[in-house]
Amino acid sequence: MSNVIKSFNVKENSIKKVKILDIASNTNEEKKINTKEDEKTESSNERGLEQAKHEAELIIKTALKEKEEIIEKAKSDGFKSGFEKGTIEGKKQGLSEGQREAKKLIEKSTNLLKQAEDYKNQMLDQTEKDVLVLTSYIIEKVVGEATSKDKDLVIYLYNKLSPLVKQRNPKEVIVSPSNKEILSDYLEEKGETNLKVTIDDQMQNDEIKVLTDQGFIPYHISSLVSEIKKQLVK
Repeated sequence: MSNVIKSFNVKENSIKKVKILDIASNTNEEKKINTKEDEKTESSNERGLEQAKHEAELIIKTALKEKEEIIEKAKSDGFKSGFEKGTIEGKKQGLSEGQREAKKLIEKSTNLLKQAEDYKNQMLDQTEKDVLVLTSYIIEKVVGEATSKDKDLVIYLYNKLSPLVKQRNPKEVIVSPSNKEILSDYLEEKGETNLKVTIDDQMQNDEIKVLTDQGFIPYHISSLVSEIKKQLVK
């Protein structure tokens, strides 16, 4: 009788061990499955983000190419017009045409907000954070490249700021070192020789300041980028 009981106990213990092993095995299998699913999700997100970055680069390249074409056309048309006329009036007309093209370039930069919104809507599979990072990157890259090499930009900035300071007795215009000669020639061409043009080594090409009786009044394109970012996160 004692042997029967012992045999039963041995079998019962064996059954319990088998059940425990089965449970442990199932748990490990579930962990493996969950790990694989997590890896698949992470891999899918990484591929999506890489694709988004690739699309962002294409948008940037297209915008920069178009910007270069605008600037080159403005230069070509402006210089050609001035050369053919061979007069001061011809040079003024050529410069004016160049400024109109530069203005179009800056105004086109403001339209990047709509492009960014459209781009954001096309990427609903990405997280909101990733989308905002990418759209901000596009804006900064395009606007930054468009303004850093545009020699006509400082004249556009001056013409935008001039009406705001006209009644405040403007005395001095402060620009970046590379923009001093450009603006000086422009003011001399217009006969505005009473304004002194000085430089600030800390200023960028997209900045300008005018000293008046009421202090400095600045104008810069960087504020445009900040405003676009604010609109994006609304």
